[in-house]
Amino acid sequence: MIAFGYLGCMNTPIHRATLIFTLLFALAANAHAKVYRVYYLGGQSNMDGYGLTEQLTEEQQAPVEGCMIYRGT
Repeated sequence: MIAFGYLGCMNTPIHRATLIFTLLFALAANAHAKVYRVYYLGGQSNMDGYGLTEQLTEEQQAPVEGCMIYRGT
């Protein structure tokens, strides 16, 4: 059987159910979404840099409100 159109391959119940679930999940997730600014800093090990915390000012040492940092390897 030749399938026509974008959803031509969705010819079994499991495919249709998966598509519907995915669309509903995406719509529900979008309803509660927040906007985040993401800065991806990827590079070699020398990208980490080096510094001494005692050289920072009081303002620079204070926690930054709303800042989330993920460091993974």
